Amino acid sequence: MPGSVVRLKLASVRPPWWPRVEYPAIYTVKEESGRKMDIIGTTVDGSLIQFTLLHSAAWRLLRFIQNLCMRNTNICPFDNDGARSHIEPQQHKRFMHVDGDILVRLFEAGREELDRMLMSEPETDFDGVNFTDFDSVAARFDRFRELVDLVLNGFERDPVGGAMECLKDLLQPIL
Repeated sequence: MPGSVVRLKLASVRPPWWPRVEYPAIYTVKEESGRKMDIIGTTVDGSLIQFTLLHSAAWRLLRFIQNLCMRNTNICPFDNDGARSHIEPQQHKRFMHVDGDILVRLFEAGREELDRMLMSEPETDFDGVNFTDFDSVAARFDRFRELVDLVLNGFERDPVGGAMECLKDLLQPIL
């Protein structure tokens, strides 16, 4: 973060026409009217920071995607700390944060990049050893499909397109 957060405020500041589609398992905080609530943080230097409290299903999906991105040098050219860890999300306080900057870079790269990451064979890690999270590429994609189905309640036939729509909704700036 750019600075220490000195004040947090719960607010509904998204435009009333956003989002186009309501995904039931993304947000945990909503008004009585159903509008999503976000948390606005202000820093010492006056910067505004957006925080969004996610439903656990959405956190699992986004963290899975982030962990996958952290192995991709096109998305994360300088930050490969997560390259050795399993891409399945871990419920440990160190891993509960989802980095929106990484997800923005993936969104800008497009769904083709997410398709490529999901369907590519595992690459060798820094020691020249193959690192496989799942038994096969198909098993990794099946897990991804399960996570998307949890968030979208099975509404989406195209899991990659559904995940990209969720990213579009979540990455929309609130101001």
